[in-house]
Amino acid sequence: MTRFLLLFIAVQVAFLSPALAQNVKGYAVVNVDRVMLTSKAAKSIEKQLKAKTEEYSKEFSSREQELRKSQQKLIEENNNLGQDASEDKIKEFEKKRKEFEKKRLETQQLFQKRRGNLSKAVTAANAQIQKNMFETVAKIAEENNYSVVFDRKSVVIVEEDLDVTEEVIKRLNKIIPEITLDIKG
Repeated sequence: MTRFLLLFIAVQVAFLSPALAQNVKGYAVVNVDRVMLTSKAAKSIEKQLKAKTEEYSKEFSSREQELRKSQQKLIEENNNLGQDASEDKIKEFEKKRKEFEKKRLETQQLFQKRRGNLSKAVTAANAQIQKNMFETVAKIAEENNYSVVFDRKSVVIVEEDLDVTEEVIKRLNKIIPEITLDIKG
């Protein structure tokens, strides 16, 4: 949404009348994507995400192996039942099959829940970076009397000295060098 706002502002400035355009004191550009990928906080999120993903992968791999073993036992037990199996043995087998299905479903639900919680945590952390980034850009704009700051994606050609990305990253790294993912559940 903020990119659309920046794009909207860029279009508005491009179509300003010459007299109105003279009121613009100065402008700058910032590479929002670069800030969101290379800041210390972004790298800390990436590191935590990788670690949590590996942890979940190991856990679910183990659960998956257990489920495969249980499934194999059920298949063998089903093959051994035969047509002359007693009603009690059939009921016992059905009970085991239902328990297996319940475990399989619980595992799937847990996986989806954890994936969703991890995604929410990353989204919240990125929003925190973005909020601080825009506050930092606003401070830089105020200090340098920039009337407009564009996202680098919205600008085709720009002089290198108008790009404030490095300054934004430097300040952002001081403000929030790290963000801890708040993973629920």
